[in-house]
Amino acid sequence: MNQTDVTQTILVQLKNNVIPAKKGLKSVNGNVAMMCWGVNNLKAEKDALSFKVKGYSFKGTVKVKLDAGADLYDIHFYNNRLREVKTIKGVFADMMTEIIDDFVELGE
Repeated sequence: MNQTDVTQTILVQLKNNVIPAKKGLKSVNGNVAMMCWGVNNLKAEKDALSFKVKGYSFKGTVKVKLDAGADLYDIHFYNNRLREVKTIKGVFADMMTEIIDDFVELGE
């Protein structure tokens, strides 16, 4: 896969995932979740997609990077000073959106 394919795949997976209902909230699809996060400034990077978010609990940059050997993703969260504040490794594609949402909106 080339860089564009990887970036497009990550974006499609984020948009198409469904976040299950929890804590009294309804389930939402990834497209709605991304709007809630205030996603902007999407950038294609080598084997990754990065974007800025303005969520309830986290404001900064999210980078989703493909670990091609394991067919899993690593998710990195950077504050507005570009300091890494959290990394989650070994994420399955169908869990990406929920994991990002948990940190960006709930701080978990």
